[in-house]
Amino acid sequence: MEIIEREPSQIQLPKPTNSVEGTTSALAKAYPGVRNFIREALAPRRLTESALEVVISSLNPNTLKQYNTAYKKWWEFCIRRAVDCFNPSTADFVDFLDNSFKEGASYTTLNTFRSSLNLIINKEVDEKVISRYLKGVFKIKPVFPKYQATWDPNPVIAYLSSLHPLSSLSFADLTYKLVMLFALGTAQRLQTFSKIKIDNIYQRTDFIEILIPDILKTSGPGRIQPRLRLPFFKETPDLCLSSTLIEYLSRSQNIRNNIRELFLTIEKPYHPASTQTLSRWLKKILGLAGINTGTFSGYSTRHAAVSAAYRSGTNIETIRATVGWSERSNVFFKFYNRPLDSSFFINSVLAGTENKQLRSCRD
Repeated sequence: MEIIEREPSQIQLPKPTNSVEGTTSALAKAYPGVRNFIREALAPRRLTESALEVVISSLNPNTLKQYNTAYKKWWEFCIRRAVDCFNPSTADFVDFLDNSFKEGASYTTLNTFRSSLNLIINKEVDEKVISRYLKGVFKIKPVFPKYQATWDPNPVIAYLSSLHPLSSLSFADLTYKLVMLFALGTAQRLQTFSKIKIDNIYQRTDFIEILIPDILKTSGPGRIQPRLRLPFFKETPDLCLSSTLIEYLSRSQNIRNNIRELFLTIEKPYHPASTQTLSRWLKKILGLAGINTGTFSGYSTRHAAVSAAYRSGTNIETIRATVGWSERSNVFFKFYNRPLDSSFFINSVLAGTENKQLRSCRD
């Protein structure tokens, strides 16, 4: 989605008008783009341009894209209805949500619209009425978690075990195996894997440590950044994430040039693998292992990993610490629990399965 930007001085918001001719003329004016729209909304607060940029920087690029969609629809709605974009009534706000709902917007989309408008509206609206409206939308068109159940990691682990010895694998198969071992063994988001840099990978005697200093979705003031600790499985090298990682680093050395991201695409021209690409690779492995990929995508691996860890006895505090949830977070039980020091976590997933002979050689 292209986000159109203009200098703040060029923005001319349409003035409310009840005439058909005036409305038609106003519609010809281009939507100024998400950043400038937010700037104009916050203008009455008399923030400096520098402060405005910092406020806008609090929104990550994906959130800005979502807000851009909402603001453009809101802009067009306000022009048609002769509504002040930044000082609507509660009725105007709800009417916008209701029109979007009639056009097919889901409960989740309407909540995104609500959040985006709350940032730019300078006039108080009745939140009780808006909340009640959205509850009604849920009753009419309910939205439930994507996964009501999760898959058993054992068939996938068995398939990964068959991809051995590492030296015999193609670069593509080695890549697929490494990504899935990372996904099951650490239960991190795919965004986290895409941010791993080879400069932040350190080999110790009994484990490999990976630091991830980049800002992530779970990053926040006072929150600890992911620090992955991957033990060596000396007795079961076919499932050793650390050994697979070392082989991958060696194999990719001659093709990465100046690319510092760990994961590379598997075909020329080589470049850092996106989260979407990582997800496709995971889905491919799921399919090869016999998992129903019509139901489960690559992103479901996180659900399967944390659920397997919990079933095998890993306590919820360790799970929360490992995947980046806060101490009081109920996300696992609400969204992930379906019918750590990451070395403890990886052992509980890769070694704490029905295949009881899998044991880590970590001291």
